[in-house]
Amino acid sequence: MADGGGIVVRSEDDAWKYLELAVAGEFDDADDVDISFEGWPCLTIKVQMPDSTITPTLMAGFVDLQQAVYRGHAEIRYGRSDLRALSDEDRAALEFSVKVESGSSIFGVNGEQVVEALIDAMKENMTPAHWVIIALGVSVVWFGQTAWNDYLDHRTNVRLAEIQSKEKRELLEGMRFLSNNETQRMKILAQAVQQRAELARAEEHTDDGRKSMLKSLPEEDNTTIGNSVIHGSQAQELTKSKRRRSVGVELRGMYAILRVDTTAPDGFRVRLQRADDGSLLTAGVQDVLLSKGQREAIQRAEWAKRPVWLRIDAKQRDSVFVDAVIKDVRDSPPQSDDG
Repeated sequence: MADGGGIVVRSEDDAWKYLELAVAGEFDDADDVDISFEGWPCLTIKVQMPDSTITPTLMAGFVDLQQAVYRGHAEIRYGRSDLRALSDEDRAALEFSVKVESGSSIFGVNGEQVVEALIDAMKENMTPAHWVIIALGVSVVWFGQTAWNDYLDHRTNVRLAEIQSKEKRELLEGMRFLSNNETQRMKILAQAVQQRAELARAEEHTDDGRKSMLKSLPEEDNTTIGNSVIHGSQAQELTKSKRRRSVGVELRGMYAILRVDTTAPDGFRVRLQRADDGSLLTAGVQDVLLSKGQREAIQRAEWAKRPVWLRIDAKQRDSVFVDAVIKDVRDSPPQSDDG
């Protein structure tokens, strides 16, 4: 299968099956792989409203899902999520179709040409082993039921941990979306993200789109997303977040330089992966703070695909690091540092 073979994806089950094979190395020695999509990816969203209609608010939700696809594609193809990186041809190829059907309002989101357009772009400068993982990974992230259920479960758990109101807790308690089988599937996606860091950013952008979609749902009735049912009042509650304070932290350790973005006006930004746990981080490199030799060390590490020791100042909100800036770069840890 792997050497010049063909893959036909007719369902989400197929996509997960082949993604599991891909992360296990099935396509590592392939000269080429032919992937075709027939009838999937697609996602059906059924909203309770007058037959075959759509409101401006709901339309905005679909637009933000489309924006998530654009940003994910820009991240994968051009190394940055700036939508200005996309050409008019890119946008046209990546535009998914939303079919409005009768019976309340049923919206069928078709993503076949979206994933195929990404594959065509990736084939230019990636090996099959790389682009197959990304293609199948984004197909389940952008359009998969499992990824939607994982997002809904995650937001439910987060909100239950944040809210104190008995009434609001009763609104969310008992909500479960992710099955045991889907939990195992998300472990496959985690392995894919470890191998292809671009998928992590695609996930982040898609979660932003999902949040916007939930906000756009009418509060009075149930909505069905794929095979998951959520009431509008529950959807609105899941989009809220408790205001968090940021805590300044210093990070030290060996990091792989996954990508360097030189478009920042005051230096450049780098996408990092920590060597000991695989966690991902984007950090700034300000020209005035590092020497020319240190900046060159970062670029050499990216080209040679070897980790370097970094000292990073960042702000932490829960387990998320933001506003990170690299303060020191070394080829190996200093003697006083065991990271």
